[in-house]
Amino acid sequence: MVVDGNASGASRLGLDGFVVVTAAKVDGELHQLMETTAARVGCPSCGVVAVGHGHRRASVRDLPAGGRPVALCWAKRVWRRCHYVRRVQEGGCFICGIVDGDPERPAHIVYREDRHIAFLPNWHVLLGYVLVAPVDHVEAVADDFTAEEYLDLQRLVHRVARAVTLTVPTERVYILSLGSQQGNAHVHWHVTSLPPGVAYKEQQYAALMVETKGHLAMTPDEQSSLAQQLRSVIRTVD
Repeated sequence: MVVDGNASGASRLGLDGFVVVTAAKVDGELHQLMETTAARVGCPSCGVVAVGHGHRRASVRDLPAGGRPVALCWAKRVWRRCHYVRRVQEGGCFICGIVDGDPERPAHIVYREDRHIAFLPNWHVLLGYVLVAPVDHVEAVADDFTAEEYLDLQRLVHRVARAVTLTVPTERVYILSLGSQQGNAHVHWHVTSLPPGVAYKEQQYAALMVETKGHLAMTPDEQSSLAQQLRSVIRTVD
């Protein structure tokens, strides 16, 4: 399992997700042009792929290596999400599609009963990422639930979070509800594992930003295996 894209930049610079495009000596200084390697990124919720739209360059200097100064020029890929925005705003509710078994909305479901559903996103930003939602289409994260309905949903969020920590290496669990009345309005909760060893500046929201982080390239077999493991563990936790 690797981050989608060429990994040669990691071996050259120790940086995952980058590749050295070219290098040249300029006035006694080594200039290296790098770019991010992700060939595609997708929304971790609905799975719509963003479209590449050129690069934006940023430079970092005073990085000595091998006894000589080095200047890095980072060609950061810019992603255009117009297709994503159009689909979430005009293409119907993706969660309702999964609930109804729409073949255009495939998903690996890890839990399902009359009132709730939990499933893997199509694009994994982190290993052990699960979305939890009510089966009925509700849009207000608090006002559309009675206190007991809300607590029932949170009991499932708790179970899923415990299953995630028992299934994949986890330093901390992130739980949050996102969405918009203009798209992805169906209430859902993101439950995901932050693996051990992630640098502080790459934690929290930075760990969830598919636009800059990229996504894990998981095969269908790997997704099925992870879903099966989570299903089995969810049944054993309270």
